[in-house]
Amino acid sequence: MVNGNKRNCRIWIDAGFFFLIFAIHIPWDIISDDAVNLELGLSCFEYFVRQWKENGRYFTDSLAYLFLKGPLIIWKLFDSVIYLLMAKMTAYLLGEEKMWDVVCYMMFLMFPFDYMISAGYIATSANYLYPVFGIILIFSCLKNIYEEGSVRLWEAVCVVFATMYSTNHEQTGIALTGILFCADIYWRLWGKGKKPVFAGILHGEFLLSVLCFGISFFSPGHMGRMGSVKEMEVWLPQYAQWSLATKIYRGYTTTVAALFFQRQDLITVFVTLLGMLSFKKKCWAGMIPLLLEMAVKIMGYNRFVVFFPYSRGMPDIDLLENGPAPWITLFLSVMIIGFTVYGLYRTVENRMRLGVLYTVLFIAACTRELMGFSATIYASSFRTFTCILFGILFCNLLLIKEWMEGIKI
Repeated sequence: MVNGNKRNCRIWIDAGFFFLIFAIHIPWDIISDDAVNLELGLSCFEYFVRQWKENGRYFTDSLAYLFLKGPLIIWKLFDSVIYLLMAKMTAYLLGEEKMWDVVCYMMFLMFPFDYMISAGYIATSANYLYPVFGIILIFSCLKNIYEEGSVRLWEAVCVVFATMYSTNHEQTGIALTGILFCADIYWRLWGKGKKPVFAGILHGEFLLSVLCFGISFFSPGHMGRMGSVKEMEVWLPQYAQWSLATKIYRGYTTTVAALFFQRQDLITVFVTLLGMLSFKKKCWAGMIPLLLEMAVKIMGYNRFVVFFPYSRGMPDIDLLENGPAPWITLFLSVMIIGFTVYGLYRTVENRMRLGVLYTVLFIAACTRELMGFSATIYASSFRTFTCILFGILFCNLLLIKEWMEGIKI
């Protein structure tokens, strides 16, 4: 009877999260790129071929186009289910304890849903949210394969299709191949003699991700888009004069400006958790990111950033401005990152978890830093932070796990 009550309670919690996400979707409508695509009048196959030739996002864009063919309510229900599955699979990756479902739901609700508006809700979800879902699905299946010691047909199908889909977008393609590469290296160095069948599966999945990413990257549409100057002429003409150093710098400044000098609840949770762990372990350096975040919030975010006329509302740091403010902003961002790296090293006693934290944070940061090599660095708006924010979300959960386990690791 007790187990039945727990199961019913869990069902109610799942249902509550689903309907809350669905309620957020209710006012969403067809706008921006979704409205443009809706007027094309192509079949789904014709649109797939068009995207293969024009921009290389043949899976992600085609799925968005498929949803545009039906009632909007179908997509809203589907998208709400995706959020639910992402949260539940993330909880599964963290452990078997039932409480992780609730913790993950709370963390997922902190994701800034307004980021989904920038290219149309359906197009943005299909290109940014669903590839992240694919990554979570892949690692959930890999965990299950590891624990069961065998591969079921449905798991193989899910992994293959999720790999094909997630690598069809540059940011998640880099994230997936990067994490799998690190996992493969880790297993070869420290997992010798442990489940050799799984080692082969992990290596095979890494090779599959490289193959799929390569097909997407070298598709006619993606290569044509990389060689085209049309986007640059429309969105950022001055990009033609940017040097390599400028591209790296702008990738960094646009990233830290939005993460550290604008409201980001997931970042606030991250530095708070790090501060709590640091206080517990008496590592005062690990509390500095939290103190700096609080100081910036009190002083006002807009004191530290600039909004260019062409940046479409995205903050940046401009060292060409008169006065010390931009240099202070740049210095503060370096301090936050530096003390975060050091604080994690001093406070996370589980070395495997520390390695996962460093890997996820670094690769997630790279996915946004590489926007400096795109003329759409501003035009793509805040949706390009989807991957890095979900990486931070996962790291928040790892820090919560570290806190709960205490020193008994």
